[in-house]
Amino acid sequence: MHLNIKPIHHGGLDCFEDFLIAIASYYNREYPLAFSDAFGFEYLPADPKFPSIFGNRINSGSADIIKLIKKYTKICIKKKVAGKTAEKALEIMKEQLLKNLPVALEIETFWCPWSEDYQRLHSKHFCLAIGIDQDNGIECIDPVLTKNICILPFSEFKNGLTAYITFKIGRPPRNINHVRILQKSVKKVINSNIFNNIKVFNSDFRSFIDFHEEFIDFENGPWSVFIIRSLSFIAGGRFLFAQFIKYIAPKIENADLSEFSSGLEQSRSKWDMVRSILTKSYYTGYTDITKNEVFNLVEQIADSEKNMFYHLNAVLNCRNKSVKSDINNQNHPIYAFQDVNNFVHVDLKAFYNCIAFNSTASADCLADFSGIGDYFLTDASLDGKILDAGGMKFQFPVISDNCPENVSCDRQKIYVPNGTYESIMLLASSDIGSYTEYIQLNFINNEAYKIEINFSDWWLDIPVFDEQVAWSGKVFNKKSNCYQNKNYSLFALQRSISSNNTLESIVLPDNSNIHIFAVTLYKA
Repeated sequence: MHLNIKPIHHGGLDCFEDFLIAIASYYNREYPLAFSDAFGFEYLPADPKFPSIFGNRINSGSADIIKLIKKYTKICIKKKVAGKTAEKALEIMKEQLLKNLPVALEIETFWCPWSEDYQRLHSKHFCLAIGIDQDNGIECIDPVLTKNICILPFSEFKNGLTAYITFKIGRPPRNINHVRILQKSVKKVINSNIFNNIKVFNSDFRSFIDFHEEFIDFENGPWSVFIIRSLSFIAGGRFLFAQFIKYIAPKIENADLSEFSSGLEQSRSKWDMVRSILTKSYYTGYTDITKNEVFNLVEQIADSEKNMFYHLNAVLNCRNKSVKSDINNQNHPIYAFQDVNNFVHVDLKAFYNCIAFNSTASADCLADFSGIGDYFLTDASLDGKILDAGGMKFQFPVISDNCPENVSCDRQKIYVPNGTYESIMLLASSDIGSYTEYIQLNFINNEAYKIEINFSDWWLDIPVFDEQVAWSGKVFNKKSNCYQNKNYSLFALQRSISSNNTLESIVLPDNSNIHIFAVTLYKA
């Protein structure tokens, strides 16, 4: 028996919540409503024993996602059985699968073959059993870590299982008032102390942080540092709320809401930038310049988010129905190419400023895609070749040790072969976070507008946004002198160009975490 439950990954959810969403999708339930209270920021009093530690004082402060999933989808935990009960769990699993029900497995990562911590670290992790392969093991999905169906060998299952969970699927709720849910969520944010909490935290953080103490566990991986983990979930809450807005907008027939979902995704990007700055500071040193950079960015986030929600409240109350912007929203992907000769590959060579590839695993090379020592092992199939990604075609850079081959974005203005174009394609990836940004298109008649682009964190093999995986490869970290336990990705994205004027140049985002390897234009 095999259930066709597809892995769905949402940043901001943990491994258990993620596959609850996958189950809800399988049963066609309105799971985005469970994100209606995902936006938040809680700032707790200091621990008297560790007054300069901030990581355990902040969190998303959002409502319990599991309770909201139960409320809006009627999918809930029926029973959790703890202990080393592999034989009984296998028996229960067979019974549940025959009833078209999956079973969650709590397993130590040390025995989880697709985890980076396999045979390295003992920590609790959840995966979802969707089938049994009698010859090889249990078929699982693990949306946080991979888009593939994973096989958990029976031996690893027996050694690593610490608990199993069964589910109850109730009848879907009726007569949901989508407008009321949205109004209640927005009112809750406005009446809270979220934005003040952010500012108070920001001031305290700049004045009192002890960076050494805050990051003392970093050698066990960034996720072991509380503030990195907390910032990740705070950023993820913004993304989840944006998905809720996207889902609910057509339900309540309010097109203006798309502007707010985009703004929320931008806010998520800025929180991820804070996380990235702090992570990289572990290697480069935490200075007053870094403190001020973080402080200014968080102040900007607090002001932007506050304005966004007050504006959203006004729209919902019909006091302000128009949103003016220089952003072009006619940018949905259009994977349709009729003539291979219409692809125009933009020359980025003069702008390369980062080295993502090296031919050998070496602690002494110059390659460092992430700023924390990670880089791809050179793949000859890429070197200077045309890479096809779902019909999109890219001229991949020539790869040579210690020579840059990608552009870390820093508002570079890139002139393109003048022409009228139907779409623009980018081959790119992000480090330490998934980002929503904008590129600006400049035309010869002084017309200019921005197009939203989104790129996921390179360690993901399920994109957060609407890109697609274009290529995946092996990664080495020269700081720890070891290979990563999974392949990392480059993503392909296409956006339409809704202008018949002659394109002259493009301006890249102000976000060094986004790395662009190739840009292709398609002639109209």
